[in-house]
Amino acid sequence: MSTPFDRALSVQRQTLDRVRLAIAEMARQAAALEQREAELARAAKAERAELGATLIPFDAYFARLRGEAAAVVRARTLAAQELDRLRGEAQAEFGSMKALEQAAKRFRAERERALAAAEQAAADDRSGAEIVRLARARRTDRRA
Repeated sequence: MSTPFDRALSVQRQTLDRVRLAIAEMARQAAALEQREAELARAAKAERAELGATLIPFDAYFARLRGEAAAVVRARTLAAQELDRLRGEAQAEFGSMKALEQAAKRFRAERERALAAAEQAAADDRSGAEIVRLARARRTDRRA
């Protein structure tokens, strides 16, 4: 049974699906950034260990590695904030969807009650008409 809420509910589900996909993508990006941060840390550590005995200055190289690591940390922080925002949005969308589902459920229940009442009224009318018909038939039989 369709309700006036069905279209809004469909739109709400689509919105929630889009938010879920965005969450999955942002989580994937956050994981990739975390992995890149770990790779940079391992690379810097390995380079320091390998170059520790040389007298050649590698300060600029390590400064670039630190800068890249800092950029990755900033990007990961932004990704985590966006992920939190998306999760909040998903929670709000889910709440709205549940409210619409409850409204649709109440609408269906009310419509079913109204149909049942109409059916009962029709049955009452038929039985009342049958009683009147039988009463008239008895009066006619008694007069005859």
